[in-house]
Amino acid sequence: MRWQLVCIVGISLFQQGSKISEQKILNQMQQATIGGLTAEQIESSEKRT
Repeated sequence: MRWQLVCIVGISLFQQGSKISEQKILNQMQQATIGGLTAEQIESSEKRT
């Protein structure tokens, strides 16, 4: 009985932690894609001239 409670608490903590890390990863991905897009725009504008 006790180990089930420990598992439930552990899983809920893990889910909260993974949500936080997911948010961090998403933010990093957004920053990376924004950085990648601006880099591509700079490259394409340099090629035009």
